[in-house]
Amino acid sequence: MDFQWVIFEVFVILLTHISKEVLSFVGNNVSQSSGSSIQNGPESAFDNSDDTCAVTNYGAGNYWRIQFNQTLTVKSVELRLKGGNYTIEVGNSLKKVSDRHVCASEHLPFPSSKYTVNVRCKPAVRGDIINIKRVDTGTLILCDFKLRVCELGSQGKPCPMCTSDSTCRHCDQSHYGDSCEHNCFPGCVPGSCDELTGECNCTTGFTGTHCQFLGDVCANCFSSCLEYEALLGNCTPCQNSIYGNRCDKECSHNCESCDIRNGTCYKCQQNFKGKNCKDHVGSNKDPTFWVLFTFGFLLLITTPILVNRFYKRFQCCKTIQAYFEPPTNLSEHDGERTRFSLSSSRVILEPEGDRRNSNDPYNQAIQVVVTFNSLNAKPQPIEQFVKETHQKMMTNEFRSEFKVLPNGLMNLHTEALKRENITKNRFKKIYPYDANRVILMSSGGSYSGDYINASYIQGVYKEDAYIAAQGPFTEQTIVDFWRMVWQVKSRRIVMLTCLTEDSKEKCMQYWPDDVGEYGPFHVIIQKREVFDKFTIRKFIVRKGEETKRVNHYQFTVWPDTKVPESLEGLLCFRNLTKNSLRSDEGPMIVHGSAGIGRTGTFIALDYLLEKGFKEGSVDVKTCVISLRQQRPFAIQSVDQYAFLHDALVEGFTNISWNCALHVLDEM
Repeated sequence: MDFQWVIFEVFVILLTHISKEVLSFVGNNVSQSSGSSIQNGPESAFDNSDDTCAVTNYGAGNYWRIQFNQTLTVKSVELRLKGGNYTIEVGNSLKKVSDRHVCASEHLPFPSSKYTVNVRCKPAVRGDIINIKRVDTGTLILCDFKLRVCELGSQGKPCPMCTSDSTCRHCDQSHYGDSCEHNCFPGCVPGSCDELTGECNCTTGFTGTHCQFLGDVCANCFSSCLEYEALLGNCTPCQNSIYGNRCDKECSHNCESCDIRNGTCYKCQQNFKGKNCKDHVGSNKDPTFWVLFTFGFLLLITTPILVNRFYKRFQCCKTIQAYFEPPTNLSEHDGERTRFSLSSSRVILEPEGDRRNSNDPYNQAIQVVVTFNSLNAKPQPIEQFVKETHQKMMTNEFRSEFKVLPNGLMNLHTEALKRENITKNRFKKIYPYDANRVILMSSGGSYSGDYINASYIQGVYKEDAYIAAQGPFTEQTIVDFWRMVWQVKSRRIVMLTCLTEDSKEKCMQYWPDDVGEYGPFHVIIQKREVFDKFTIRKFIVRKGEETKRVNHYQFTVWPDTKVPESLEGLLCFRNLTKNSLRSDEGPMIVHGSAGIGRTGTFIALDYLLEKGFKEGSVDVKTCVISLRQQRPFAIQSVDQYAFLHDALVEGFTNISWNCALHVLDEM
């Protein structure tokens, strides 16, 4: 839809008697719940000045309201106001208050800070009243108000012009966007596509907020099967022993051949009969005999093979580990950290395993050197990247693209495997590389080890802009974590996990409820604010006579190995973590549980947005490869890889409203 920004410039007409509830203006009525002085009355929200604001008295139930002299189609509202909890409603003066549509609920952290909030009504709402209500107790302070409505006489590009003086209301069911310029994805349930965002309910086989991702619906079909055909029930013919319109059912194990449509057995295997070939016949031996006979036979022929392979593997392991033994005459702190090249690298593979067994901490690691060449990747102009990302979402290309990205342990990690350090790693194979690991300075006493599972990560403007870290999981790793925060002079910790998820511990609480001691560090909670999608804390950290302040940002709606439901929520959270960033600060410490999946996705998003706005281009593949050369397994799943693209598109194209929460003042 074609839009125009309508900025209401209101001139005060002073009446002989001014009501405390309603002030009269040219063409519109504007009011607030209380506090209608000339300097801070409701009209102050229209003067385009950040210095004068509409201000109510302190209390409960405060509101600011404007009623227009005509019905409008409200698309979005831009507000400049101070912190608090608000709802933004659009309604009709001829209808009940309870019929008003709530466009958004905003939770703005700090009462003394000013925020710019862009609220979108999804879908657009017809009405002549906009009501901004503070739902908690406090003072409502509104400094600016702008309104976005449909321009009379027009609607989206795919549609003809409206006739007469009718007003644009909606895109058709198959398009979305400000100008209805985007096609809804074919995986959407017809009629469920949001006309502004494209979000919809998915038909079977599709996933994602826009139903843009296809599952493996053709996994059991022959190669000629197309994914869209499978979703329509046309996945034929099926592979052997599979049947159904989507080849999603398995024939009886005793069938020699079955109908690919209904699974009916045409011919049973020997010694079986019946409708589904389940009845065993023609053998005088008990079935247990055949099971034991088969097991014994297989054991007889496989035992020599397994013994031989184990012997060879053991010998290989000893040879390769001897090759990688680091020189003993080199100091661990000597030399500069090696930077990373994308032309070639070594992949070091180790045994699979989810968690290191604390009872067997010195398990031998099998290190095998493999080489790979970097992928053909180059920066794309942002406009081209946005276009290609939409196409990849339609064709599910992210899955194949993600599979060919180099993965695993790509650089030496001998420090992580040392006897004294092995129990400080929560997960097997998730180790920092020797070249860029965080090396803790000696602090004496029982905390003198220099190892922590954390990696320096390069930024756009700084050599070590980030630290990707494992979440603390023992008392010892908590102390080491605070040693790192203190040593690198970090003022920001970004936590992307809850303490527990699905009844499983993801991270130990390494901060106090009020005051706590962690080794030589005294930590005090100065401020704590809890919101819908995140929690913000401000720590005062003391060691001896020295004091430092650290901000802690915890995003609480990102499941492990998965993606957040809200793109806008994460983008706004990312902006919040950048608030009042100073060039002399230490690295931003980012962690989840293992410090690879959510951590890698967040760092890549922040890095690529910053670099994209600076250079006008983006290169996701190169970024991911570089990130994995600094932190193993960064960006853990194909869903996170696809989500990164989706979030970048939103960040580049809709940054003005996606980042609705923008804190202008320091905590």
